[in-house]
Amino acid sequence: MLYLTIGVTVVALYTFLGLLVPDAFSGISLKDTPTLGSTMIFFSFGTLTTAGAGDLAPLHPLARSLTNIEAMIGLRAKDGFRLAARMGTSDQAHLMCQHLVF
Repeated sequence: MLYLTIGVTVVALYTFLGLLVPDAFSGISLKDTPTLGSTMIFFSFGTLTTAGAGDLAPLHPLARSLTNIEAMIGLRAKDGFRLAARMGTSDQAHLMCQHLVF
């Protein structure tokens, strides 16, 4: 649930930044269209999972910084998920996972 919350929050930040700075991203025009939400979700979760597609890219320094931060959070969350999977479902694994994510 936390992973989903982070992704959706960053979608809002990307959209806000894109509306303030029209050329903040390449590969997308941030106008009020029906596909804007799904495109930003695609970009955000591609960044959060560090999979990326390459068709959208941040150009503005603030957009790049936000993208880097989201990717780092995604990498840390993956570490926590891997650790929890190795340790099972014990309370200790849950506590360690929370420590790694934040």
